Amino acid sequence: MSAPLVVSIPHRLGREEALRRLRTGLLRAASSIPVLKVDEERWDGDHMFFRVRALGRADAGHFFIRAITEERLGMKKEALQSYTRFLAASHGNPDQEFQARQRARILEKELNKK
Repeated sequence: MSAPLVVSIPHRLGREEALRRLRTGLLRAASSIPVLKVDEERWDGDHMFFRVRALGRADAGHFFIRAITEERLGMKKEALQSYTRFLAASHGNPDQEFQARQRARILEKELNKK
């Protein structure tokens, strides 16, 4: 099992409002993204731990969601690795495979510029 992806999101919300949004946000996101399913959600104080399944497969979906998240956080090298791992694990998700190939190609070009 891979190490968890830890994300800290700075905000100006109060503690209660931030918790309220997090508690409702994951299920709302899953209901608005048809390929996303929440397998687990648990809380330890103010920390939320969750596991999602995307595209019908936990392994491939994990890498796809992880790649998108890493890319949005500016973690280009890690995102490229996750897109590559998604493509190796995915079978039969042509739209997401196309998107992953295109994003990987763009990230490779950006990383080679440095």
